[in-house]
Amino acid sequence: LQGLKRLRSPRGERGNWVRIVLPINLLIAKTRGSTIFPRYSMFKDHEIFIADELIYTFKEHIGYRKGELKKRLKEIEEEAFRLGCDYRFARALIHILLRKAEFQRPTTRVDPLKMRLELFSEVTKMFKGSVLDEEERKQVLECIAEKYKLDPSEVLRIIRSVHEEEEILKGFSDIEASDLLKEYNLALTQTLLFKALDIIVDLRATGTCAKIILFNVKRMGLMYTAERLDHDIRLYIDGPISAIKQTERYGTRLAKVLPYLIMAERWKIRAKVRRRGRVYNFFLTDRFSYLFPRVELKYLEYDSDVERTFYKRFQTLGSGWTIKREPEPLVVGKSILIPDFSFTKDG
Repeated sequence: LQGLKRLRSPRGERGNWVRIVLPINLLIAKTRGSTIFPRYSMFKDHEIFIADELIYTFKEHIGYRKGELKKRLKEIEEEAFRLGCDYRFARALIHILLRKAEFQRPTTRVDPLKMRLELFSEVTKMFKGSVLDEEERKQVLECIAEKYKLDPSEVLRIIRSVHEEEEILKGFSDIEASDLLKEYNLALTQTLLFKALDIIVDLRATGTCAKIILFNVKRMGLMYTAERLDHDIRLYIDGPISAIKQTERYGTRLAKVLPYLIMAERWKIRAKVRRRGRVYNFFLTDRFSYLFPRVELKYLEYDSDVERTFYKRFQTLGSGWTIKREPEPLVVGKSILIPDFSFTKDG
């Protein structure tokens, strides 16, 4: 029953916790000595061609079953391999594009979950739950069809409609091929840093940009220290596989912050990354900014239930104090302190 309920859940509801990063098995990276570097797309002609083909396929399959879409995507995967691409390249692009697609379960005259439960109940009642041969299967379908005054083929279509391949592509957020490849490059970096022990980021940014970046690092609950170095800011961030719990959740938060870090005027990222039992050094600078998408600098969604609850409860006390969430960062010597709250009363 629990399995059937999960099948029934609308895909949009699950989208809230889908990770930004790629599955680790789609990470393409090369190592040289103690250094690791993702194999980024350099926007070569055959990469642009494959990206274009995939985007066109999604747009052309609006209104079609997901199973039909997957069949065509598989053909493009094979074409990409023949052109010299790593087999993971096309699969990663598809993974990104699927997040831009909206699927909907087909409309049926009867609730598929209800019909499946009745069908299983009928099998148990008629044949004690044993494995059915073709004739027995036909008998059960006819019994259910008679009850609902439907054709047996319609019953079969309804009970199959819970499967993912039967979903219909209802919409797709269009994207240019070059922008898709930039998102792919960002996703590779996010996935690699999912295995980071620690990360050091040097930033040079305007006051507004620096403030948004620092607040987003804090809002996402990342464990960090910040230091002022002449005209730069240095962030020491604990990586997802340092000695902390909830590695996946923490890594997802880091992935959300990464696009903002590379929006600074100048930036440099160094990290120690664990991969296949070894620790490698990762190094990336703003010299490669052209490989990544540009994002609008904005404050990320507030991410701490504890702070949110404290803020609301304090406001109801009537203490005469005014509470302010996330006031200006404070410079203390060479360090930067980002307060959660400030409290004022009578100036």
